Amino acid sequence: MLDSWSETKNLNRVVCDNANRRIDPNNAGCGTGSIRSTRSEGQPASGIADVDKIYDYFGKTEQFYAQYTKVANLTNLIGSDTGDGKGKALRGTVRLCTTTECPYRNAFWSGSYMAYGSGLTTEDITAHELTHGVTQHTNGLVYRNEPGAINESMSDVFGELTFLVDTANPCNTAANRWKLGVCSSIGVIRDMKNPKAYQDPDTYKGQYWYAGSGDSGGVHTNSGVGNRTASIITDGGTLNGVTVTGLGIPKTAALYWTTQTLLSSNSNYGALSTALKNACNTNVRNNTAGTTAADCVQVANATKATKLPQLATRD
Repeated sequence: MLDSWSETKNLNRVVCDNANRRIDPNNAGCGTGSIRSTRSEGQPASGIADVDKIYDYFGKTEQFYAQYTKVANLTNLIGSDTGDGKGKALRGTVRLCTTTECPYRNAFWSGSYMAYGSGLTTEDITAHELTHGVTQHTNGLVYRNEPGAINESMSDVFGELTFLVDTANPCNTAANRWKLGVCSSIGVIRDMKNPKAYQDPDTYKGQYWYAGSGDSGGVHTNSGVGNRTASIITDGGTLNGVTVTGLGIPKTAALYWTTQTLLSSNSNYGALSTALKNACNTNVRNNTAGTTAADCVQVANATKATKLPQLATRD
């Protein structure tokens, strides 16, 4: 239950402000070199919008993982200690400018900290990038081809679910549901319910599927298939002649967390299809989030709706 989650016990946040200085992004680690803490755990608001937003969104992401998955301490799982006296913490550097781009129009997870260009400090982007850290420490999906597309999709899924449960976020409206990057300085970059709107595929090897070598084998484009699978599992709908009844957010979040634990570093979309169905069966046996056998029928339908390869599953 959320009431048992203690921010004091679990959460440690350190946010640094680069103040739009041009630096090598490889040297943007919060609490290293010249990048010093602007706001750390327990300190009052700094008055710098990007700093204070990330401080809050780090907390909301850890809260989401504590409530909806088995990760009771996101700080402990993916946090880092730079030796700055702040301890192991979720760390982020905001208002990053690179030597060639200012403002920097992106955000990234480095493997130990987050960095954001100005105005990229939204809740879904934050939870997306932190989930790259979760994936790194859970199954290590390699960042290329289909495993990389699933890696990206997992970040989109948990990023969007974190955003969707935050009813206090003014950007969380019906019109913005499943749209990634909404309210950021670069705007929407992907639509999980309608990937084709951004020329991403909603069906395995269907329209807009990318088969080239760019973008590490199309990891951002081909994530659309995993994204559509997640959105239809959550909300239901009809795709490719297959109708799915939605499970809602709590069951979907639990499903995708268990799926994370079943994937391996080289899992492809066939393995994701199998893992989703096996994860649902596991959650039924463990009475996780009230998941039922009827829900697992809908999960299987969703994998058929997006035409994921149908491999053998276990009961």
